[in-house]
Amino acid sequence: KVAIIKVKKHGHKGSPHTRLLCFDYQHKCLYWVKSEGRDRQLTHQESKNVDVMAKSISTITKSISSITSVDDLEEASSGGKTLKGQFIRLHNVIDLVSGKKTKILQRLSARRSDVKNTFSIICLERTLDIEARNEETARHIKTQLQDFYYQYMGFPLLSSEPDKMLGYDPQKYKALSDKLYDLVNEMYRESENRWQQYMWESAAEKIVKDYPRLAKNMRVWEKEENKPPKRIDLEERKQGWGENVLAVMQALCTMMAEKKRGKEIMDNLQHAVNQVEKEGKDRQHAMAHFFNTTFTKNHFEDDSRRESFRNYYVSPEFLSILKVCNQFVLIPASTIIKKDCLETYRTKDYKPHGWAINIEFQKTQVLVHQQKRDVSVDELFDFQYRLTFVFPKPVRQLTSVSLSIDFINFATKCPPNTRHDVFTRLMMLQRIGKVLGFSPAFAPPSLRGSDPATYVDLGPAPKAVA
Repeated sequence: KVAIIKVKKHGHKGSPHTRLLCFDYQHKCLYWVKSEGRDRQLTHQESKNVDVMAKSISTITKSISSITSVDDLEEASSGGKTLKGQFIRLHNVIDLVSGKKTKILQRLSARRSDVKNTFSIICLERTLDIEARNEETARHIKTQLQDFYYQYMGFPLLSSEPDKMLGYDPQKYKALSDKLYDLVNEMYRESENRWQQYMWESAAEKIVKDYPRLAKNMRVWEKEENKPPKRIDLEERKQGWGENVLAVMQALCTMMAEKKRGKEIMDNLQHAVNQVEKEGKDRQHAMAHFFNTTFTKNHFEDDSRRESFRNYYVSPEFLSILKVCNQFVLIPASTIIKKDCLETYRTKDYKPHGWAINIEFQKTQVLVHQQKRDVSVDELFDFQYRLTFVFPKPVRQLTSVSLSIDFINFATKCPPNTRHDVFTRLMMLQRIGKVLGFSPAFAPPSLRGSDPATYVDLGPAPKAVA
């Protein structure tokens, strides 16, 4: 679980020192310990140093899992040993720069170092400046880091190539990350509070307006372990709203209702659709009547007798899911991305097929993924983000919410500086997801489509580390 290689580490003061650079695959971090000499084989003392550090890392990561790095603390210790500045978390890495492009590697102490053997790992709060034994070793370490990063973050690690010095201040991304952390964390809490609030309101509230409109974007899946997801609803959809709401509801009945109850729900919904399409009745009124009569118990005359919404509703699991399948719950996430994350980069809806709502039934839980794709106004890049709601079965309680990035595409005409800045900004959201905790990813291949003539991604993914 730990890969070790000897390097020279350049610092702010003094000469470079030989260190053992360790890739900790279990705790998703890099750390370094003292090395006794230049031999390739580890000595007994070096092995002991690595073992002690690995145990210390394990202890610390359990107690400060929400801290971005040990550098955030005045002091972090384990077993009486201070570990400040001796390791970095992988989600803090934002760039990999070859050559002598940082202030540390421009110092006189690095003047004799071969530029082909040096590189810098750029983090939010520091740089890790490394000199390898030779060019081949440097290339190997960088490849290992890229593989490690891709395994964990799901995206390739940027590798910028500035002409002279690093062309940006990593601290600006640290400030952005701190800002987004607070906003996203608050959004998670507010989303869960709103869901509870919605469940106490009318059964039709927040559903009747968006469900008929968005049903065309909704898909229902069954995901069994070690098997590809299986589509439950009708894959061929008609344009009419009635066919779409019936197809989605039928799929939900298949997954959550007994045969008799499912038939009752579908008969009532078909009646509501007929009232609108054949009798000309108001759609919102007809759908509100359907939800209120089909999913609400009508024998509660005294509100004080409602111990919880679970006693007030019939089949509340349907409402649990449908209440997060609307535009209103997506707005806070969209605001954070457009206003706070991308700031000056203006975006618009990607059309067509820029919004999908996937309902995924797993063995022990149900996940609702709202997946939204945006494109920049100047069409230099597009990306898809995902807001996921997790319900443990029997789908009567919302346990977590998560925001993540699915993919990023850049047009061939996109300037390198813009590409780097946009990618790093969006990766701040991905990083926060790792800190706060991700929901399992789910991305049907049909949602990844882009025009290869117009858009290109960052390149082929690095080969995964076994």
